Amino acid sequence: MSVPLPAPLPDQPEATLEPRAYAAYQSDFDPALPCPGFQSGVVRVERTPHKAKPTREHTYWHIVTEGYPEEKRTVPIIERLTRIPWVRPVVTGWTQLKIWWEIRESSTHWNIWHPGYRYVVIVKELSRGDYLLKTGYPTGPDAFKWHKKFAEAKKTGRTLSSAP
Repeated sequence: MSVPLPAPLPDQPEATLEPRAYAAYQSDFDPALPCPGFQSGVVRVERTPHKAKPTREHTYWHIVTEGYPEEKRTVPIIERLTRIPWVRPVVTGWTQLKIWWEIRESSTHWNIWHPGYRYVVIVKELSRGDYLLKTGYPTGPDAFKWHKKFAEAKKTGRTLSSAP
C-alpha cells in the first residue's frame, strides 16, 4: 500500500503518553478542520465525554481503550495511544487501502485496513450518508487473519470495487 503513515508517538516517558496522544487526536480532528471524506460522505467523531473518562471525547477514548461495557474502558493501551497519529491518514487514504463492510449490531461497519502498517480503522455508516469514526487499532502480527477476512469479504461482494 502506498499510503505513508507518520511515525508513532514515542511511548516514553509513559506518564505523558496519554496527554500527548489526546493532543495529537485533537489536532487531527479539530472541529475547525473539515471532516475527512470517505466514499460520498464524511467521517465524524463523537465529541461528547466518554462515560469512563469524562475529560476525553468519546471517540478518542474508545480508540485508545478496549472492553465492554464502555464504563469499564478505564485504562488506555500503549500500542493504541502511540498510533493515534495514524487514524486520520488511514481514513483520508482509504482509496488506496483494503476496505470491506460487515454488519455489527444491525449497523454497517466499514473496515479500512492498511496491511503495510497492520492497522485498521473502523467507521460506522450513518443513515444520512456520513460515517462515525468508531475505532482504530493495530491488527498485530497475524496479518494472515486480516488478509483472510478481506478475501472472504471480496468473495461475497462486501468490498469496494476500487479496493486493491
